[in-house]
Amino acid sequence: MKFRRLFLVLPLMLAGCAWSPFNMFSGGLKMSDSGLGGIGASTALQEDALNSTLDGRYTLRNGMQTSNGKVIDVYIALNGDNEKIIFSGPAKGDVDKIESVDVEIGSEWGVNIGAEFASIYEKAFEACHKISGDVDGNIECRAPESAKVSYVFSGNWNGPAELMPSDAVLKNWKVSKIIWRDKP
Repeated sequence: MKFRRLFLVLPLMLAGCAWSPFNMFSGGLKMSDSGLGGIGASTALQEDALNSTLDGRYTLRNGMQTSNGKVIDVYIALNGDNEKIIFSGPAKGDVDKIESVDVEIGSEWGVNIGAEFASIYEKAFEACHKISGDVDGNIECRAPESAKVSYVFSGNWNGPAELMPSDAVLKNWKVSKIIWRDKP
């Protein structure tokens, strides 16, 4: 009888433990005000530093790009041939931007890739803007809980490219990317 009680209670006790099998295999990475999991503004933009938090879930590929005349280091986390996460920051510096399109990674506030605009926002005013140069017409909205996290929404709209869709149109748009920036 005591064994049966332990068998019933043990999973509940383990659910709160960091070494719990429920936590070890549940994905665990969440975008928050401090970054993605343990990767944030104080993380060196180096393969070893990123891999230690990602636990080998992804293959990392690195490169460089320029932005406003400055060299930016970039690491792309791949799952197979699919890009899932992009880490970027100044050359030989720390991570200052993380972009995730991985459906396994949501925000710590429960927003996941595929969430509808209307489940997060009532209106776009003061929270959202069109993404400059985005040919798909996507919009980016600051997370209500954090100035450092934002959501990119994608959807259908047949209006003029220079205008942002109305709230009525946006309500069915879905989160297609979650972004963290050290300096919003």
